[in-house]
Amino acid sequence: MKTNRIIWGLLILVCGVLLLLSALGIDTGPFQWTKVIGSVLLLAIAVSGLIKLRFLLALMPIAGILYLWKLELGFPELNLWLLLAAAFVLGIGLAIIFRKSRDAFVFSHDQPDYVETAETDGSVITIRSSFGEQTKYIHAEQLKKVVINSHFASVKAYFEQVQPSADGLTIDVNAHFSGVILAVPRSWRIENKISSFAAEVSDRDSRIDATGPKVLLRGSTNFAEVKIIRID
Repeated sequence: MKTNRIIWGLLILVCGVLLLLSALGIDTGPFQWTKVIGSVLLLAIAVSGLIKLRFLLALMPIAGILYLWKLELGFPELNLWLLLAAAFVLGIGLAIIFRKSRDAFVFSHDQPDYVETAETDGSVITIRSSFGEQTKYIHAEQLKKVVINSHFASVKAYFEQVQPSADGLTIDVNAHFSGVILAVPRSWRIENKISSFAAEVSDRDSRIDATGPKVLLRGSTNFAEVKIIRID
């Protein structure tokens, strides 16, 4: 919900400021109150991510906590970027090991994190999600474009009731610290043109001999995963 997104956004902003103060070596006083507050906030985010099995969201805050207390832990030369990179790699590895099955992607509108903001003009659909989860079942004919913007969120889009336009369909995914699942008909011919940094785009069930509509997948992903699921 909107209030939930605002709270999480403020928490992350506060954590970012505290990390910046620590990185700049600004004195936080004898009681190191900024470290304590920052650690509590980061820990809350990590626990939230772990409960939902979002390993990146769980490990990145833990890396921040380690950096805040690097002197007390005996690692004065600890590099923040290397620490975040290690947390990212570990998060991706755990996500692969504990990858959910297709049946696990069933969504309930009763979930408190459900957030939906979708706009359509008949040929273009836009899906936005921030600090929450959203599932969109798309029913459209002559669909030309779908835009998915996801930030610190999880988005699942189902295309089984979609008929692309004669010129094809473009799916524009812009995901940052997010997981995006695209459930598409098995016959679709998907061309992946997504620009990725520290991200993964998987289409394990793709078929070379697919004869269906051509779909262009493009956009930008950072610290995110885009997974394509083929459905009959």
